[in-house]
Amino acid sequence: MRAGSFVEGVAVTALAAGLTIALTYPIAPNIRSVARVDSGDGQWNIWNISWVARTVVREPHRLYDANIFHPHEKTLAYSENNFGAGTMVAPVYWASRDPILTHNVAVLLAFVLSFLATYALVRHLTGSAAAAVIAALLFAFCPYVFSRMAHIQLLYTAGFPICLLALHRYVERPTPRRAAWLAAALVATALTCGYYGLYAGLLVGLGVLFYATSRRRWLDVRYWAGVAGAAITSVLVMLVLFRPYLHMRARGFVRTLDDALMWAPTWRDYFVSSAWAHGWMLPYVDRWTEVLFPGYVALALGLTGAAIALRSRPALGPAVNRPPARETALFYLLVAVVAFWMSMGPAGGLYTAVYHLFPPLSFLRGVGRIGVLVSLSLAVLSAFAIERLIRARPRRVAAGLIAGLGLLAVLDLNTTPIGQTPVPPLPTAHRMLANLPRGPVAEVPFFWRPNQRYQQAQYMMWSAWHWQPLINGYSDNFPPGFTEAAQTIDTFPTAEAFEVLQERGARYVVVHLRLYDPAGRERVIEGLGAYRAFLQPLAREDDVWLFEILDFPGERVGEPGVGEQPPSRP
Repeated sequence: MRAGSFVEGVAVTALAAGLTIALTYPIAPNIRSVARVDSGDGQWNIWNISWVARTVVREPHRLYDANIFHPHEKTLAYSENNFGAGTMVAPVYWASRDPILTHNVAVLLAFVLSFLATYALVRHLTGSAAAAVIAALLFAFCPYVFSRMAHIQLLYTAGFPICLLALHRYVERPTPRRAAWLAAALVATALTCGYYGLYAGLLVGLGVLFYATSRRRWLDVRYWAGVAGAAITSVLVMLVLFRPYLHMRARGFVRTLDDALMWAPTWRDYFVSSAWAHGWMLPYVDRWTEVLFPGYVALALGLTGAAIALRSRPALGPAVNRPPARETALFYLLVAVVAFWMSMGPAGGLYTAVYHLFPPLSFLRGVGRIGVLVSLSLAVLSAFAIERLIRARPRRVAAGLIAGLGLLAVLDLNTTPIGQTPVPPLPTAHRMLANLPRGPVAEVPFFWRPNQRYQQAQYMMWSAWHWQPLINGYSDNFPPGFTEAAQTIDTFPTAEAFEVLQERGARYVVVHLRLYDPAGRERVIEGLGAYRAFLQPLAREDDVWLFEILDFPGERVGEPGVGEQPPSRP
């Protein structure tokens, strides 16, 4: 089958979709009713993807002005923006207006794209469709990604093989057109995951230096001109798209080497896996921060493939147009070693040196995430072992061997059923907010303690059904003064809480009584009675109550004016 043919593309896409549905069970058959709603990060991602999918069509100029942390601006920049994933599933959102469906389609799409991108990369490097299928399976469904189901941006590993494919094509023929494709690949990767965008930049930089050496292009003006053009173009585009992050950095948001050290893995993390077949290793690992074991099949085939490729001779015949196997193996072994070394963080030494040479790393703390490149390198190297295994064999025998390897890889990487939680029914209060006049909303309890803040994400998730401005918020970072204000709002209903809400222009309050302890619940109910003249009940469903603030009290409970009918709004 000719590489790049339409039939091949359809067949591989169908295979990618089928494997995704099977290996992410039970998402597909319950695509509108399950998600990682048991996790603050999972709830955050449901909100985030829907915000981008909605706003990129309706108000693209306001993408960064998310509906959280009202009245602060550019609040999407307090964490990953997920522009890439949100934009790709915008048609799903606008066709359904269903945040759960939109999010889950984005999740499944990440696996499909990773499979297709890895397939295209390995097909280009080896010319073998069969080897490309197994390599794509090994990387797209590696244990690392299944450990990140609550972090949708980290599922979009497709950017790495896309950038590598663009790099290889450029190295083979350094034309302006191919340099432009390399720049586009880098930008696209950054739009799906900021971490991966920066790591892809380092990966491409490593490749540029490697091939300048292996192909003696240090004095090739055309080669370096294209590299410079791709670098400058991608940086300029990203400076425009990510400008709010630069403003954040100017205000003091920076990740130090101490932050990186706290989140850095050790060599033990490379024995941690989310797959059933690898679970026996976990009791031998004291603690871990990342899940980086590549799988038995990837490890065995990858090392075997590296050995085969390193001993290979220059290709003859039709294969002469493909990159030399030995050169390719050396590059991907180098990628694996550098990624492993970098993933050790400051303790390893290399990360510290690169941190000082490459300032954008000051935005990152999850240094171990670059370790996924070890899995990618082994997947690519495995193709050389697979290609040797089926070479010169009858078609039926080769097909049987590939089917057997595929089944073995699936059994090796299987994590099904993956952890998903039924989505609770949408509270009446939030359904009603979608049809009420626009106004800022505060939801209480207003979790402000560091170990409680993640619970704000559930309010953000529910806001994806109404999109009213939300005074609450949860993210990697918080606006100035947010914690102090949150601590006061959490005392609602009190005069102090009303004062802070008034400063923020609050119009609605949602009270979640079930989230209080018994004493807190009693305090809130008593306070609502004391301030009943200022609050108009709009919905009372079980323990979720919605009020409109008619006016704000000027005095404390027990003083003149409190409990009396407030003056009408002008």
